[in-house]
Amino acid sequence: MTSVRDRIRGPSRSRTIVWLVGILVVSCNPARGCVESNFELAPESRIPIWLTVPPETRREDVSLELYYYAPPSEAVDNTVLVAKTRGERQEFSGKHWWHPRTQRQLDAYYATEPRPAYPSPAYVVVKVGEQIDVVEHRAYEQNRSPTRALFWMATDPAILQEARQERAR
Repeated sequence: MTSVRDRIRGPSRSRTIVWLVGILVVSCNPARGCVESNFELAPESRIPIWLTVPPETRREDVSLELYYYAPPSEAVDNTVLVAKTRGERQEFSGKHWWHPRTQRQLDAYYATEPRPAYPSPAYVVVKVGEQIDVVEHRAYEQNRSPTRALFWMATDPAILQEARQERAR
């Protein structure tokens, strides 16, 4: 004879497992992995080099979302950018990695006790096709509103050149 307690525990555990698997399936792309974080291009930022828009398009008519993924393997693209221009949607995928300057700062950050301030801005190199551009993530206080996280495209020529030279090696 099963007790009331056993009857409640059995189906409840099964439902919990099904529920957790369901959440995992919905939140992860089987080919790309799970989204780690996402950002919106700041309205005052320049447009990335891989996104071409018609010359008559105003900057405020272009929006861009950046998604970083935790991929199941190194061979899978770990970055997706979704651009919307006047209702037209384009999707780009590529790879990202820390800019060499940011990587050096992070290495020093994690090797130091007590920890200094987190490196800001942090630069991430993004390669879409054969084109390389650099994303700038500013300090939390500078880039967050209550509803969205922003990113900028780097404009410092030295940062851009360093990223392109590092990848050529």
